[in-house]
Amino acid sequence: MADVNVVLRIDALRKDGTASLYIRVYIGGKYALVNTEVAVEPKNWNAEFEKITAGDAEYKQKNMLVATMLGNASEIILKYRVLKKRLTVDIFKLELLNPDATGDFVAWAHLEIDRRRDKITDSTRRQHHSTFAKLGEWKRNIAFGEVNARMLEEYERYLRVKLRNRPNTIHGNLKNIRTYLHRAEREGLMTSKPFKGYRLPKEQSMPEFLTEEERDKVMELYVKNSLPDSYLKVARWFLFSCFTGLRISDIRNITHQNIRPGFLLRFQPVKTSNTTGTTIELPLTKTAQMLIRDECPGRVRGPIFDMLSDQRINKYLKEVLRAAGIKRSMGMHSGRHTFATIFLRKYKNSNGLLMLQRLLGHSDMRSTMVYAHLINDDIITAMENFEG
Repeated sequence: MADVNVVLRIDALRKDGTASLYIRVYIGGKYALVNTEVAVEPKNWNAEFEKITAGDAEYKQKNMLVATMLGNASEIILKYRVLKKRLTVDIFKLELLNPDATGDFVAWAHLEIDRRRDKITDSTRRQHHSTFAKLGEWKRNIAFGEVNARMLEEYERYLRVKLRNRPNTIHGNLKNIRTYLHRAEREGLMTSKPFKGYRLPKEQSMPEFLTEEERDKVMELYVKNSLPDSYLKVARWFLFSCFTGLRISDIRNITHQNIRPGFLLRFQPVKTSNTTGTTIELPLTKTAQMLIRDECPGRVRGPIFDMLSDQRINKYLKEVLRAAGIKRSMGMHSGRHTFATIFLRKYKNSNGLLMLQRLLGHSDMRSTMVYAHLINDDIITAMENFEG
């Protein structure tokens, strides 16, 4: 059950002596307040009749605006009662302030992404917005009821044929869509399960990485100090990833306070800070320590690396690799893959995989096993020794 009325927030007076009128609703044991954007002097508000009095020069227009909003609020409550659907405070606010959002899956998803701002990273939020911007370009005003397995198949075909997206790109887009469909289902906005029995397309791809020799070429180029300043910084950040396995988001986020006695880097990865809460303890090598000193000589507090945007970093990195004689095009994340690959080649055994899982902060060994192809030579050698 839900009850709705209008209240004046006299506890939050403005500088001009007016206060805002709010729609107040009580749903499922919780109160919610929604600002009507109508302001009135307390002396001109009749709380008993919930009306603005004639003492306000614009009382007729203001009363009409408030009455319209109050009527919309009552209609929302009635609709959910008639349909026997669960109404929550969040859904009520969403429908009242954005009447088209709950009918349009894409519009609702964009609002939901921003509403989760404090629960997901900025990069994830941008990625999710990009997913639904692409979906909105394919088709405008997608009603919740239209989202079914057939629509997903048509959209997958559009991504594959029209946009020529790779299977893993398509997989990422559909996975994000699935996430918000599940949220919409939990909010009572839809009852169907479009992804039931639908297999997300994905191809197994090997991570891109530098060999130890190629990594050393980049290091040699960096030590020569012959690159433009911006390129030199990007080379430093990339090499730090190659020698620590840190993601770009973590390199951007770590501070000097994360470095403990004995040059032990202790931090929570940005990607999993709101989920697993994993803490990584990583001994910094002498090379990693040198790169930190080069970045901020004399600094002992605050961020370690003053970084450019992800897009500019990846653009400059291509030039850095080219200058090092490496013709392959890679992004910053290949530094993490480079670290993992070189580490596992030096410790080709099951204990090496376990250590790598811990250093990379993988909660699931399956994520670490993508590098397991590197121990195939050891398996062959082991079988030859067994035979001998």
